[in-house]
Amino acid sequence: MQKKIRYKDMAKAQSHTYIADTIYKKYGNLFWPIIWYKGQNNGLSVECVTFEVNKNNTMNTNVYKNSSIVQETNCSYVYKTNYKNPPKDRIEILGFHSIPLYIQESIRGNYNTSHDYITSTNSPEGIYTIDIDYLWQTQLGNEALEVSTFYKTMDSKQTAEYLVKKFVEKRASKPGAHQFYLLAKVAKDIFNARLRMVFVQTERETSIIVPDSNVIWFELDENQAKKIHTGNMPDNLKFEPLEVFLDKL
Repeated sequence: MQKKIRYKDMAKAQSHTYIADTIYKKYGNLFWPIIWYKGQNNGLSVECVTFEVNKNNTMNTNVYKNSSIVQETNCSYVYKTNYKNPPKDRIEILGFHSIPLYIQESIRGNYNTSHDYITSTNSPEGIYTIDIDYLWQTQLGNEALEVSTFYKTMDSKQTAEYLVKKFVEKRASKPGAHQFYLLAKVAKDIFNARLRMVFVQTERETSIIVPDSNVIWFELDENQAKKIHTGNMPDNLKFEPLEVFLDKL
C-alpha cells in the first residue's frame, strides 16, 4: 500500500487556484495528468497515464480521445477517469489497449478518487502514482509546472534559497527519493514538455497564495533532479515577484 501520495491535495481540492486561473486565462487549456508506475530493481517503469475528474477537481473535464494533449502523449495506455459518473461510466480508453485490472478496480463505487484507491489496502503491490501539478499547451510547445509551498515570507533571495535548501535536505534527498527525477523524465519523454518547479508562499494551512509575494524557481530536468535527490542545490535558481514569474508562463 502506498503510504503517502503527493497529489492528495489535488485530488481533494484544487490547489493554487491563482496559478491555475492565470494559466487557463492565458492559454485556454490546463491538464492534471496522473502517472501510474512500477518501482523495479533496474529503475522505474511507467505503466499508464490517467486524466482524472472528481468532485473537487474538474481540470480534465474537456479531455477526450481526439484531444491534442492525448494525441501528443507518448504512452499507449491512456485513460480518462471521471469519479463524478456512476461506476459503470467512469472510464474512457484514450489509448489503444485494454484496461489494466488495477485501473478497473480504482473506479469502483467505493472510491471517490484514485487517491482513495492507491492508499487503500486493496491497491496492488508495487504500483504507485505521481502527478504533474499543471500541464498545458502553447504555440511554442508543451509546458509543465510543479508547485511547492512555504509559509515563511520570502523577502529576499537569501531567505528563499535557505528554504529551498531545507526542502532539499528534508524531502528531495530522503533515502529512496525519486519523485522529482520521475517527474522530469515523464514531462520530457511522455508529454514533451518543459518542466519548471516553483516555490510559492501560501497562507498557513491553506493553498491560498499570499498576494504580492515572491517566488523562487528553476527548470527541473533530469540532471537537476539528480542534484536535489543527492542533497545538492539546483542550478540557476531565479528569485522574483510572483506576478513577474506568472507573466513568463
